[in-house]
Amino acid sequence: MADRVLFDIYGRLKVTAEQTPDGSWVLYRLGSDGKRSLLTDVIVDDYVTLDEVERQLEAAFHEWGKPGTSIVRLNA
Repeated sequence: MADRVLFDIYGRLKVTAEQTPDGSWVLYRLGSDGKRSLLTDVIVDDYVTLDEVERQLEAAFHEWGKPGTSIVRLNA
């Protein structure tokens, strides 16, 4: 399993999900300048799969979805 995955959230936001050594996930928002900041809008439960991380991102940002857009894993 990858321990760092980049998601494109409906073409509006890039988020990195990083798995810690204890199995939990930490999410970071990527700025246009390449800097990252902790994404506190979404809390990911401990010990979930990467698919569940994606589902939780979808649940948090579903209002941004429009026909023809989706959440995409860029380096899975």
